[in-house]
Amino acid sequence: MSVYPWNENIWTRLQQQGERMPHALLFAGAAGLGKRALAQSFIGARLCGQPTAAGFACGACQGCRLYTAGTHPDIFIATPAEDGKAILIDQVRDLIEFLNLKPHSAAAKFALVYPAEAMNKNAANALLKALEEPPPSGYLVLVSAQPQALLPTVRSRCQRMEFRTPATATALAWLTEAGGPRPDWPLLLKATAGAPVTARAMAEGDALALRQAWSQGLLALEAGELDPLALASSLKKSGAAAALAWLQTWVVDLVRVRLGVGLAGLSNPDRHSELQLRAKRLHLKQLFQLFDFVSQQRRFAGDVLDEQLVLEETLVHWTRTIRA
Repeated sequence: MSVYPWNENIWTRLQQQGERMPHALLFAGAAGLGKRALAQSFIGARLCGQPTAAGFACGACQGCRLYTAGTHPDIFIATPAEDGKAILIDQVRDLIEFLNLKPHSAAAKFALVYPAEAMNKNAANALLKALEEPPPSGYLVLVSAQPQALLPTVRSRCQRMEFRTPATATALAWLTEAGGPRPDWPLLLKATAGAPVTARAMAEGDALALRQAWSQGLLALEAGELDPLALASSLKKSGAAAALAWLQTWVVDLVRVRLGVGLAGLSNPDRHSELQLRAKRLHLKQLFQLFDFVSQQRRFAGDVLDEQLVLEETLVHWTRTIRA
């Protein structure tokens, strides 16, 4: 277990707290910055019987072996049963019951919730009980890329650790070291809004090809050559959350182009000419309305609603706006 170089300051802050650690931590920041990895390293170190001088788990003791195998009795993980689904109230109730039990072999019990914004309203309200009356030997770590979607009462009861996007030079150096030299690292980093972990995942998968397909789909949709329902069906195959996240970066780039921002400031610099054509036809007011609508749809995509319907509604709205 290790920490990404741009998160070392947060690791240091956590180590400085020692035994004065709060009962609830909120790791907040954009996706792809290594929040969950740091949370797992932090919890693993706390469950370790012989941590190193730098605070990392030793990797060899019984606690570390159990943690690595996923069978440690003093950790509980609450996450959606499927990608894009919600964390349910029953999961949170089990979490609360777990934290109120005495530790089995470690000094304390830990619960990890990610992504925390996936909790539905009932689950979030249930979690408040654990936050308002934290058990003496129970600690909670929430990981969220959309902390604004959490209940204010949940956020206020956690100590917030803010994860920042690293400098481009730092991110590119890490990407080159981790994935080898590639000419498209700068493009991948731009496409992920500077998130190195996501950029590396894109490089290992077919994300660039998907972006190309999505761009072509939007062109065909706006030209009347493709039906919104057909494009929604195609986008759903790669995941509604990913498609809506990309569409959101597309709207932001349209705003930037409309304001005269150059290539260096775009998340999709390779699509600059397409962005320019659209930006000329839209007012800033329309673009901000589009951004708000897509943002709202992203929140819906993780709920119990049909992702296909969310995408269809988004693309119908998009088409009406563009053609108007």
